[in-house]
Amino acid sequence: NIRDKKMLFETSKDRPDLLTKLENDYQSIIPYADKIKNIIPTKNKLTDLTLKLDGLSNDNQVVQTFQFLDQSKKITDNVTANSFKITANGDFKNIVSYLKELEALPLFFDIKNVDILEDGSAGNLNLYGNIYLNDN
Repeated sequence: NIRDKKMLFETSKDRPDLLTKLENDYQSIIPYADKIKNIIPTKNKLTDLTLKLDGLSNDNQVVQTFQFLDQSKKITDNVTANSFKITANGDFKNIVSYLKELEALPLFFDIKNVDILEDGSAGNLNLYGNIYLNDN
């Protein structure tokens, strides 16, 4: 447990080495800090989110709509889960490609329900989920 490790750390003869290792580990994490911070965007950066989604739909040649639903749930003091719906229409292969790229976006969201309809080469996507936003 943490208390035991703290005690071991405080009594360790290798304390200077452990501090150096901790500082080195911290330095190796710093380049990733912005990426980690951007996983949960702030509400004032929703324009960035919509631009990413628009770019995704343009790249995959699908027509997309994104809308927030009226449901949100407080997760922590600063983070809320906000329900959303995405609809996308286009060539079925492009819809599948769009969905794969959507899943790879560096954002913290979960998908609750996906309906994909195929009619010949045409496809329709209805996706429901939550995106997590920092309230600050």
